[in-house]
Amino acid sequence: MRQLGAILTAITLATLGTASEAQERQPFHVAEFPDNRIISLAILMSEASADLQFDYDVEVELTEQDPGGQTIFADYGHHLVRVRCTAPKAVKVGSVLYKLETPAVADDWKGDLWKTLCFQPVS
Repeated sequence: MRQLGAILTAITLATLGTASEAQERQPFHVAEFPDNRIISLAILMSEASADLQFDYDVEVELTEQDPGGQTIFADYGHHLVRVRCTAPKAVKVGSVLYKLETPAVADDWKGDLWKTLCFQPVS
């Protein structure tokens, strides 16, 4: 089981590494607000977690765009998030642990991040 986890991690890191080298990162979560502003969250970096209670350590960036698609704010603060794929599924931001519901709540960035990392297709 541990070997399968290592293989999945390697595949995920290779996929994310390729995506992170692209000029524009694909967001894992997008939220549109009533004034038509769009907030996107994307993965800057992902690696096996240094904390054995989690599977991934991820750095997340936030971008805000106006209704015309122009970037009006980009936060490249390298916000560290930890993700646990197995039960109890969780996302940890700073010292706050968010346990994820099953199924994940719609329009929740933590659930979208979990799905992006933990639902990698296996062939």
